Amino acid sequence: FITSTLQQEASRHYGFSASRTMSIAQSLYEGVDMKALGSEGLITYMRTDSIRSAPEAIDAARKLISSTYGKEYLPDSAKHYVSKKNTQDAHEAIRPNDVLLTPDKVQDFLTLDQNKLYGLVYKRFVSSQMVPAIYDTLTCDIVTRDNLVLRTTGSIILFKGFLAVYEEKTDDDSETESKASEIGAKLPDLEEGQKLLLEQAHSDQSFTKPPPRFTEASLIKELEKQGIGRPSTYTSIMGKIQSRAYTTKERLTIKPTELGKIIAQMLESHFSIIMDIAFTANMERDLDSIAENKKDWKAFLATFWKQFDPVIQKAEKEAFVPKIATDIDCPKCGKKLQKIWSKNKYFYGCSNYPDCSFTVPIEALEFKKEDYADKFNWDQICPKCTAPMTIRFGRYGAFLGCSQYPDCNGIINIPKQGEKLAEDMPQCPAIGCDGRLVQRMSRWGKAFFSCSNYPDCNVIANSPEQVMDKYVNYPKTAYVKKVKKSAVKTAKGKKKVTKKKSTKKAAPRNMPKYKVSKELADVIGPDPIERTTATKKLWDYIKANNLQNPEKKREIVPDTKLAKVFGSKEGIDMMKLAGILTKHLEK
Repeated sequence: FITSTLQQEASRHYGFSASRTMSIAQSLYEGVDMKALGSEGLITYMRTDSIRSAPEAIDAARKLISSTYGKEYLPDSAKHYVSKKNTQDAHEAIRPNDVLLTPDKVQDFLTLDQNKLYGLVYKRFVSSQMVPAIYDTLTCDIVTRDNLVLRTTGSIILFKGFLAVYEEKTDDDSETESKASEIGAKLPDLEEGQKLLLEQAHSDQSFTKPPPRFTEASLIKELEKQGIGRPSTYTSIMGKIQSRAYTTKERLTIKPTELGKIIAQMLESHFSIIMDIAFTANMERDLDSIAENKKDWKAFLATFWKQFDPVIQKAEKEAFVPKIATDIDCPKCGKKLQKIWSKNKYFYGCSNYPDCSFTVPIEALEFKKEDYADKFNWDQICPKCTAPMTIRFGRYGAFLGCSQYPDCNGIINIPKQGEKLAEDMPQCPAIGCDGRLVQRMSRWGKAFFSCSNYPDCNVIANSPEQVMDKYVNYPKTAYVKKVKKSAVKTAKGKKKVTKKKSTKKAAPRNMPKYKVSKELADVIGPDPIERTTATKKLWDYIKANNLQNPEKKREIVPDTKLAKVFGSKEGIDMMKLAGILTKHLEK
């Protein structure tokens, strides 16, 4: 494995996110407590783009294959894999540190997730040193009397080879299913020229399907293919597009949000220079060249900034989210409504603004009661304060919210067509509780069932059936928020109290003081001074005497005193101040 392929396979096999995969891999790399055997690091470093393996590890894998699976599974010579051209190759491939520590031997010391990931790493490495699988594939062309050629294919495995240990999954489920159906589908005995009798014919129409949405696995694969990012950055890329609400995850697929679409649209319109995939890939190569001292970083930045600065200046003046005209009439004045962007979503506003101030959420205007349960009572009162309820809209649809919000946060979920009403739901099984089960949505959009008396009753599960099985003879218990334990138990059962961290601030570091040159002393004073304080006083002098170029703030135009410090009456860039200051400070 390399980092990207490990993340892809963990997602395909177990649905792990990139960050979850790397967190588990980190724990396997740092070491696992194996009781009598001590702490053992089970895998090599997990941030790598190299597929190189150490010769001693390959030899150990070959011995294991020969003794465990037989010599027929072992190739005549060891397999060595060649990395791509731009691979950094600082670390070898992700592999088990010791092939004798099989997943079965270590599973008692690992968590479920660790065991799953270690199994992938172990099996992939061992299988990489085995012989290929051998298939017997037969393709048969059948010609009808109308000269229509029909083709069928059957395939069976004659020898499993590396498939006896590991089989890679694909991102496309339909592709996986079609391959699986071909393998193992044995054709009947046929002879060339044999006449066949038609027993039955099926006519199926198929349509071109749009490409499927990206999963984390397929997106990382595409980033790697396009040369974007590094093994160490894939996880942060996946995390940022979700934490900044540019995308959401539906099961395993990644779906862009309205905010994500708007950001992409504005970047493509105003920053086409950096939204070009080739630009990012070339940037990676240029940075590698700089790291290898093959390219001057100052010249590189100067060339980039010369192109990029005008783009920024133009975007600051012109970049905005355009309003979208609609054919919907304003219910207040009759003019047309517009879709207007605000923070992270659209809303409808009157095109006659400011003469007409009508605004309404998009969900409210497009809301239809027909989409919800027929017998639902829309005129209910708040279960907390008995005030009237109003229709409100959240991330997962409409709900009834208390009209006294924010003083009261009572809500009632509105069941959609086909869902049970609250009064049709089972009674809460907790002893002494008069509530009913209600369906709620988690922050991740997953449905669950809990008691209508929450937080006075803490009954909760993923389905009504699970609730009934889980809370047999269970007394009504109020929900208590979990807090971190301040004490942990040692192996002997005694409590080991953890010391509270001191709230006192750490003592400030004693920074060295410098002697000031005669030229600098005329500006900031002659007393010995810390470097940070000298920098601050120098800037205070520059601002007090208005020595920044008003048209180009980065340029410092010296007066008579400062010109002696600079050694010239010419203006300098502010970024050069640190270097000049160094010449006038002496320990």
